[in-house]
Amino acid sequence: MPTFNIARKLVLAVVVTSTLVALMTTTVQVFADYRREVTLVEESLDHIGIGYVPGLVSSLWSLNSEVTERQLQGILYLPDIDFVRVQSEGQDFTKGHQTPRGHSIVREFPLSYADPVLGKQIDLGSLHVVATLGRVEQEIMQRTILILIANFVKTFLVSFLLMVLFNRMISRHLTDLAVYFRQLTKAKLSAPFVLRRTPGPRHQEDELDVVAASINKMQSELQTAMTELAMSRDAAQAAVRAEALFLANVSHEVRTPLTAIAGYTGLLSEPNLDSAAKQSYSEVIQRNVRTLRELIDNLLEASKSETGRFKRIDEVIRITDFFNHLTATVQLEASKKGVVIATEMGAKTPQYVYAARALIEKIVLNLLGNAVKFTSQGRVRIVVDMATSGTLRVDVIDTGIGISDEFKTMIFTPFAQEDDTKQRGFPGTGLGLHLARQLARSLGGDLLLLRSSKDQGSHFSLQLPVQVVEEPPAAPPLDGKLNHAATSVSGTGDRRCRVLLVEDNEDTAALLGCLLQRHGALITRVANGVEALAATKKHGFEVILMDIEMPGMNGIEALTQLRQAGCKTPVIATTANSMQHEIASYHAAGFADVVEKPLDESKLLDVIATYAQSHPEPDHGPS
Repeated sequence: MPTFNIARKLVLAVVVTSTLVALMTTTVQVFADYRREVTLVEESLDHIGIGYVPGLVSSLWSLNSEVTERQLQGILYLPDIDFVRVQSEGQDFTKGHQTPRGHSIVREFPLSYADPVLGKQIDLGSLHVVATLGRVEQEIMQRTILILIANFVKTFLVSFLLMVLFNRMISRHLTDLAVYFRQLTKAKLSAPFVLRRTPGPRHQEDELDVVAASINKMQSELQTAMTELAMSRDAAQAAVRAEALFLANVSHEVRTPLTAIAGYTGLLSEPNLDSAAKQSYSEVIQRNVRTLRELIDNLLEASKSETGRFKRIDEVIRITDFFNHLTATVQLEASKKGVVIATEMGAKTPQYVYAARALIEKIVLNLLGNAVKFTSQGRVRIVVDMATSGTLRVDVIDTGIGISDEFKTMIFTPFAQEDDTKQRGFPGTGLGLHLARQLARSLGGDLLLLRSSKDQGSHFSLQLPVQVVEEPPAAPPLDGKLNHAATSVSGTGDRRCRVLLVEDNEDTAALLGCLLQRHGALITRVANGVEALAATKKHGFEVILMDIEMPGMNGIEALTQLRQAGCKTPVIATTANSMQHEIASYHAAGFADVVEKPLDESKLLDVIATYAQSHPEPDHGPS
């Protein structure tokens, strides 16, 4: 790349422009000088007519040839006069060159004598004068050459000076800019752009300073954007790897309890099975069902964490009882492994706080569960204290396997699991810590990993804003009827609770029928929404259990038809579609409550009993 490319172009433009201007100005000047010199020659000829013509007339009238000759010689001595000639009767006087040297001006002067006796003009002949312009043209040519040479030298010097100045002030900086941008586009440069000049004490910021500052700002923003892009790419790749690992983990976590459920279900069908074995097999099946339900709950919680849709209910918490309850929850598992769980209350720990009990319980149980799971021997400490005014701090410290330095940056990433946890017998989906941190942040706090070393244990710290209260508020009086109804669905007195079960799946319908009949409910089962409409016209019900996804007419359409027909019976949705927005849409459609599949028996009975008590008389619908 030529260093002075732009400077050369500038010099060439200046030279061409200056030359054209010089030629035009020189032409105008030469033409003006030429006209001035010609005018002087013509004025000299006019002077001949005034100064010499009368003398020639006198000498010719007196026939004095010698005087005539001298006068003609005198005219020839005048500047630029090249040839003179007097023609008279019988006389012809000639002086000079008859062939003009260059361009010429010819002037004829008549020679006439005024005779005083006769009183008239007598023609004596004529004076022929030729003035040449050779001298004038030569001088003009020399002057033109000198002007052109002077202009060329001036143009050259000015152009050279401009080239030097332009190179020093602009061109070299443009060259540096070109090199800088070429390296910048190849992502080979991180240093800022610096102009090759040293500003003096009186230096004022100019356009180059503005350009340099703008380039450095752009370079910084570009570097930041490239760094963020690289981080985003790495994060996306890590997320893809984590999601693939998560799917593999979920597959394993689902297949393991399903294997136990399928196997022990088969064992239950064996003949001659004693009651103790049946009880043991049933407990195994129920335990694995709970494992599957917890897995599904975790997946749903992960979905909620992406949208921040956590249901928060604040209530008064007695700190000591609350954390004793949490440690008791994991105490059995810890005891099996010989791990000691110790709870320590700091001096500033309040007795009561007002906070989101259910969400805090999920966070702390996750930390305690991980601490027990990843600690094969030693102890797990849970330290509770007030970090600052209004901030509760809960530290969970274990002596377990710890976390590698490489994995610490991903510990709160969804679906993340350290590779060797599986190999060392620690299954899981990798959602727990991610959900715990999301919950903590949704409450205005945070969850941090303060310390962890391989085979040296870990230290997690939870900080949450809470409202300290001196005494718990008085508990509201319980509604006796609601409390009673929540314990049974058998109805009141001699009347049994009538439930309309709308379910298209035969196995689910049979299961629900057995559960409810075992608790004394009277069940009428239909397979879809159309049959539900017909059933409510014939019989009265206290509660309707309605599946959502059914052939012909789904649950939402059936509910709409029931309300339009005048049926006021509480309708409870039983569905496997349990995403937050789906549950919200069911409530918006008019369902009294939603029970998620897989069904929790105690929750189902509580919901039915509650709405049966609130609607004690069966509704026969429209007549």
